[in-house]
Amino acid sequence: MNDINRREFLETTLAMVPALSLSPTDEPNGKVIKFSARVLTTDTPNKNNRIYSKEVIQKAIKDFEKLTKNRSFMGQLGMTYDAKVNFSMVSHIVTDLNNELLADIEVLSTPCGKKLQEMLKNDGSVDLRTQGIGIPKYNEEDGTTTVEDYKLIAINAVEAGTGA
Repeated sequence: MNDINRREFLETTLAMVPALSLSPTDEPNGKVIKFSARVLTTDTPNKNNRIYSKEVIQKAIKDFEKLTKNRSFMGQLGMTYDAKVNFSMVSHIVTDLNNELLADIEVLSTPCGKKLQEMLKNDGSVDLRTQGIGIPKYNEEDGTTTVEDYKLIAINAVEAGTGA
């Protein structure tokens, strides 16, 4: 079986936002919420028992440098289970994603963005989840799965603790 046939949609549950900085900033049309949050850990099993190596993730981040500079790396409210961003669900953009896996996020004024703003203002209980595709390699000894050749598609916001 070749690697193309083994590519699998993968999503990763991330730590609760506790946003490292959550601050409305003045913009000409009102307040814009921007925050920073760690979106992934490397070289250790995550909640889905998957391990993403630092090298694999840094390559995936490098592929997105142009999108963050152009402000076109979009995320959505909720998850879809395919390898696409659903534009009707877009709630935010990722304006920076560094090698330490810290994302700067700006909430948009879309319908889903307004819902995300309310979630953040009310109690901040938001989880971030990556959405991407990669090649999983299952390790029977410890039950973990190492992900290789990972392509990041989006960083999405979901209600904390829902896993969806």
